[in-house]
Amino acid sequence: MIGISLGAGQSLLNSSSASLISVALTNYVECLPIGSTLALSRIIEVAYRSGHIVQNISSISINGSSADLVCAPNAVLQVQSVTVQ
Repeated sequence: MIGISLGAGQSLLNSSSASLISVALTNYVECLPIGSTLALSRIIEVAYRSGHIVQNISSISINGSSADLVCAPNAVLQVQSVTVQ
């Protein structure tokens, strides 16, 4: 189980947009194949491509770390929480 935190850092981001970004990130992670690496750069890309008002991402973390998440070759990533602020 992983937790993703994304700081968009802008007042234009409302709760509806944040929710849609959260869903997009969850869907992305759930589609990753077994043994995949979850790259911070891909999370940023998904957030920007979600079609919402994201002009800048000020901070990002996976399980509290600002590094890619490398899982075991037989592991499946599951999202426990996504926080968009």
